[in-house]
Amino acid sequence: MNSDFHHRLIVALGGKTKLARDLGISRVHLNKWHSRGIPAAYWHRVMDLAAAAGLRVTAEQLRQTKPSAITKQAVENVRCLAG
Repeated sequence: MNSDFHHRLIVALGGKTKLARDLGISRVHLNKWHSRGIPAAYWHRVMDLAAAAGLRVTAEQLRQTKPSAITKQAVENVRCLAG
């Protein structure tokens, strides 16, 4: 899993300012998305914008690469190894 997928997607969609404008929200609202990931409530709209830009992005990709999901998976992996 690639933890900077959300960051790279934001950049590919034109950056924070353009994405905020395209989503109809303030730039401040999505300021932390580079590090926290794109909230699930926006995934469908972001996937539509990505498709319009010629990018193929799925909800599964977004879910698997959301930084909080990666952290939870890493903790679970450690628990499994600790047995």
